[in-house]
Amino acid sequence: MAVTIVRPRTGSEAAIEVLERYWDGRLPVRPEQIAERMQMAMVGRGGAGDEGYNFSGFFSVRNGKPTIEYNVNDSLVRRRFTVAHELGHYVLGHQDAPRDYPASFGSKNSSPIEQQANRFTAELLMPSHVVKSMALAGSNSLDELANIFAVSKVAMGHRLSNLSLSL
Repeated sequence: MAVTIVRPRTGSEAAIEVLERYWDGRLPVRPEQIAERMQMAMVGRGGAGDEGYNFSGFFSVRNGKPTIEYNVNDSLVRRRFTVAHELGHYVLGHQDAPRDYPASFGSKNSSPIEQQANRFTAELLMPSHVVKSMALAGSNSLDELANIFAVSKVAMGHRLSNLSLSL
């Protein structure tokens, strides 16, 4: 099955399109499952024999196949964020995006490409309509929302703030 990618204007728009096409509607969103459905290769790095791999992730096209590298030594929430971020590079047309260090994912990164991929990641892992619904219901704490979406408390805190929501 050929994957058709439309190049939306923003990272958030791109993530919404990907969610509509490839997400099964269950939480937490599984970016690795979405990447597989989009026929991307996933390569775990940093394991035995590859200890020198000190990046969080990398997107490239290898032999015509879009490929996501992720660091197997990172925490689960970091790996999920990395896979979603690298998926964003692919969907947004950032061919052979630079290798991402943990600092690449922060809100202080000034690279427009990294900011766009970060916005994609936030929308993909924490879809705004779902976060808003759960936050406005008032029955979830920051910790509970972070657990439901399988993201860090810091990431969920940023997401709530960016959506102008408070708990």
